[in-house]
Amino acid sequence: MKLLEVFNTKMNTIMCGVMFVTFTLMVIITFFQVIFRYLLEYPLAWSEEVARYLFVWATYTGASIAFYEGKHINVTLFTDTFKNARVRAGMSLVADAASLWFLILFAYKGFLLSNRILNLGQISSSLPWLYVGVVYVAIPIGCLFMALNVLAHAVRHFHSLTTGEGIQTANPDEI
Repeated sequence: MKLLEVFNTKMNTIMCGVMFVTFTLMVIITFFQVIFRYLLEYPLAWSEEVARYLFVWATYTGASIAFYEGKHINVTLFTDTFKNARVRAGMSLVADAASLWFLILFAYKGFLLSNRILNLGQISSSLPWLYVGVVYVAIPIGCLFMALNVLAHAVRHFHSLTTGEGIQTANPDEI
C-alpha cells in the first residue's frame, strides 16, 4: 500500500506540473491572440485550436489530481448515513469498484479512439505538424492515473473494512 501511495504522490506531482504548464500556455496563447486580433488586427490562425487542445489535457490531468487531493465531486449522502466504520468502508469500496470499472473502460475506449485517429494520420487543420490523435491520448492517460488514485482509496477502504478503523485519505505532504 505504501508503494502505491508513494507512486501516486510522485505521479500526481508530475501531473501538477503538466497542469501548470498547460494552463500557463493557455493563458499566454489566449493573451497573445487578443493582442494580435484587436490591437494588431492580425489574428493568429492556430491559437484557438492550441488553447482548446491544451484545455483537453488540463481537464483530464486535473480530474486525476482533484481525485487524489479529495476535491473531486463526491456524493457522500448515502455513505454518511452509516455510523459504523466497516459498513461505511464497505459502501465506499463498492463505489470505488464501480469507479474503477468505469475508468478502466473509459481508458480502454480512449486508447482505442486515440490509436484509431493516430493510425488514420489525421492532422490538425491549423498546425500541420500536430497529429490530432496526440490530443486524444489525454483520455487514457488521465483515466489511468485516476484509476490508480481510486485503487489507492480502495486499498484504504479495504483496510478499514477488515480492521474497523477509519482511515483518512492520504495527505500528499505526509507521504
